[in-house]
Parts: sequence; C-alpha cells; structure tokens
Amino acid sequence: MKKILFLLLCILAGAQTMKAQRAYAFFYEDQQVLKFFYDNQLTDRLNNPQQKPDNYYTAFYSQALGDQPAWYWDNNNAKIKTVNFDSSFKDYKPYKLSYFFAGMIQLSSIINIQFLNTSETTNMQGMFAGCSAITRLDFYYLNTQNVVNFNDMFNGCKKLILYI
Repeated sequence: MKKILFLLLCILAGAQTMKAQRAYAFFYEDQQVLKFFYDNQLTDRLNNPQQKPDNYYTAFYSQALGDQPAWYWDNNNAKIKTVNFDSSFKDYKPYKLSYFFAGMIQLSSIINIQFLNTSETTNMQGMFAGCSAITRLDFYYLNTQNVVNFNDMFNGCKKLILYI
C-alpha cells in the first residue's frame, strides 16, 4: 500500500511540474524571420540569450484583434522576409488562419510549411493577401477539406506560382 501511495505521489508531483503546450511565434529582426512553435519551452527560449527574439506573440487571435493575427498590427509585419515553422508546430491545429501572412510585403520564403497543420482550419480568408514578393508556394501540404472561407486568400500576390 505504501508503494502505491508513493507511486501516486510521484505521478502527481510530476504532473504539476509539466508545462502546457502553447502556440507562439518569435520575430527576429536581424534575420527578418517569424518562427512558429508549439511546445512547452516558451519561458526557456525567452531566458536563453541565443534564442531570445526581438518580439514574440502568444495570442495569435483575440476578440480585440478580430480576423487579423497579433503580428499583423505591429510594424514588424512589413519587415518579415521568412516564415519558419518549427517541427513542434505540426501538433497545433488552428481553426482560423485568416490574414495569417497578410501584409508581409517582403515575404519571399516559407520554410517547413508541412508543419502548418490545417486539418481543422475553416477560415483562410486573406491568408496571403498582400504578399507581393513571394513567388512560390507549395500548397501540397495544406489540407483544405474543412475550409469554408477562401475569400481574398491570394489578393495582391502578383508573382505567386502555386504548386499543388
């Protein structure tokens, strides 16, 4: 009986030290990169001088922001040349990606787009609107079976070629 109680106490103690996974993005101004993560390492990354971003976002959408993500509203949006999805992001399943890359007028590269899990996404309105510098997008990895809103998804993408 004592062994079982001890085992339960160990399990409970371990459960309390576990951190919940959360989606977040880091902006690195010197590299002009916005990198997405979905893990429990936010605090560790912020405390690591080698990984510390110039800005970071933990709430992608909110009632106050409307259909645009947090980075859409600051001056960094127009500076982003590269978006990079960490492999951890594959477990994050956003229901909304409206205006996700919108206004990134210098965006020329999306790295590891296969880790953007769109299996539960229903809204891709304006997702790439205004991305006038991007020339190639591998759409093969994006699951659109549940999407009901594609309005203006590629509005202003003058140079874009889709690979499906």
